[in-house]
Amino acid sequence: MAISVAFNGNGRQYSANNATDTVTVVKYNGSGGTPSAAAADGSIEGSTAITVQVSKQGVALFVALPTALDFTSTEAGQLIYVWGNFLAASLLNTQAANGFGICLSSGTPTASNYSLYSFYGSDNYSGGWVRMVLDPNETRSGGAGTLSLSNITHIGVFADVGGTTARFDNLILDACDVGTGITVTGTTTGDTLFSEILTNEATNRYGVVRSLNDDGTAIELLGKLVLGDTTAASTLTDVDSKIFAGNPKYYDTAETTSIPLTSFGVELVGGGSANEVSLGKAVGSTGGRNGISLVGNDTYNIGFDFSDGNVNTGNFLGCSFENLSGTLSFDAASHNFKGNSISGCGSFSFVTGSTAFECAFVASGQVVLNGNAALNDCVITNSTATSAVSTNDLDNIIDCTFTSGGTGHAIDLGTISASDTMNYNNNDSGYAGTDGSTGNETILVNVASGQTLTINVGSGKSTPTIKNDGSGTVSVVAGQVTTTITVKDVNTQTAIQGARVYIIADSGGPLAQGTVIINTLTDSNGQVSDTRSLASNQPITGYARKSSASPLYKNAPITGTINNGSGLSITSLMIPDE
Repeated sequence: MAISVAFNGNGRQYSANNATDTVTVVKYNGSGGTPSAAAADGSIEGSTAITVQVSKQGVALFVALPTALDFTSTEAGQLIYVWGNFLAASLLNTQAANGFGICLSSGTPTASNYSLYSFYGSDNYSGGWVRMVLDPNETRSGGAGTLSLSNITHIGVFADVGGTTARFDNLILDACDVGTGITVTGTTTGDTLFSEILTNEATNRYGVVRSLNDDGTAIELLGKLVLGDTTAASTLTDVDSKIFAGNPKYYDTAETTSIPLTSFGVELVGGGSANEVSLGKAVGSTGGRNGISLVGNDTYNIGFDFSDGNVNTGNFLGCSFENLSGTLSFDAASHNFKGNSISGCGSFSFVTGSTAFECAFVASGQVVLNGNAALNDCVITNSTATSAVSTNDLDNIIDCTFTSGGTGHAIDLGTISASDTMNYNNNDSGYAGTDGSTGNETILVNVASGQTLTINVGSGKSTPTIKNDGSGTVSVVAGQVTTTITVKDVNTQTAIQGARVYIIADSGGPLAQGTVIINTLTDSNGQVSDTRSLASNQPITGYARKSSASPLYKNAPITGTINNGSGLSITSLMIPDE
């Protein structure tokens, strides 16, 4: 099997394999006559490029496009990608003096009709092929006449060497494309997604990705990378690759961005059957390793959009997301998000039903838990948000550790409009030591008038401080313990999922006899649990049963005592009902 890579948008405008009569050369300043373009062997794409000599002058080398481009409608939001090379880099003017870059025109280019966008000069370019990318809505660096965004007819490259003599053809133009990035579909031959993308790039030269090292594990991204589409089934897997967002800039009174700040990102798309994207390897049931690294920069708002629920399987295991200022969206409950590191990023949104296991959120924006989305055994340190995590229920945050950077809350519970009881089973440090309104209390909440929020704190866990913006009551009860029942097959010792566990309080404890403690089905680990505070040891009684779905089991009685200091853990062995 193999992957397929498609350029998104209007596509290839010029491949430098056309006849030279499609080329226009404009000398816009300097001495001497206008040089002539010629075919060049030193191409980066295909077998031919176009070259021209630039000596004691500024020269723009244009190609006529197959059809005029309209960036106000048809091509709106798309970018212009151009391959260029200048073989005498030290002779160039500086970037600020319009040394080397992209040129555009509306209508036939002339010395009174051209637009320059300066990307390079002797101060920041040492030679070689460069893939320049431009939003034509940007202000030009120089030129004459008017560029109409609804009628761009020519694309090319320019160079200016001032009064310096050059004695050979030195300015080279190759493939030009218009679009936003690439889409990858198909099936990788192993954990080699980005290696295969680079192999494709060596032939097609889209310029959206390029290798930054010899073994192809460090990659620069210059646009949007879409994994999967709405029609084809794809299986795309990778380990250990490192993807860095590009930082394209040109000169407009100062060095500035050449494309919109939102032009970068990685997106998952589904819709075909059996779509799967797996990045990294699982470690047990909750961890991950060898995932990819996606690294942004301080200029562009790169993000990772996991939010297409049509992707049947999404595994993000041991991945690293660094300096991504766009919102990270994780919008499919069936995906796995385990053992990942999020550092210096923007906010992160989890859809209801999803859980992040063993992840670290460091110096990043707010983690939004929608519905019953959960964090399990995660570390949240030095959040840059007013509240590190937003959730409607403390039970969605399990065995996590919060460390304050000096300001802000750990958790925002929003408004509690009806009396409720929640469990706090986490540790925190650096937050306000007492309840109040400093803005650095552990929990921010607004309890409605006449209502009470009871927070039961687990045994060995930190007692949170509270900022209550409402007129209701918050009652924090420390000393919680956990009761865990694990149900297994007596013969195979395998966990039984979907068994009903029913536990009630027996006589002799602080709870009234008959109080229901657990009444639910076991999970994939064969477990159910309950966490609460108890004034003294609590005897329990009950049973486990599975009589309505195959395989069937005989009822198994359960008895024991919950220790009010350490809790209770029982394994119930069930006998098959054959």
